[in-house]
Amino acid sequence: MMHLKFSGLIPIFGGIYGLLLAYRVTPRKPKDPEKMELWHRKFGKMIKILSPFLIGFGLLELFGVL
Repeated sequence: MMHLKFSGLIPIFGGIYGLLLAYRVTPRKPKDPEKMELWHRKFGKMIKILSPFLIGFGLLELFGVL
């Protein structure tokens, strides 16, 4: 029987949210579009790379590998 460690859901949701931010899905209408554009130029590429690793880490933790 497999035991799940639900603490793995936190990095999974964090990684999903990071990807949504990096691919500009959320927020739909930012309060300050210029500020959001600067954020995307500064962090967008890094978040696109790191978010899948965060999701993978969360899955490993969820299924008790880590």
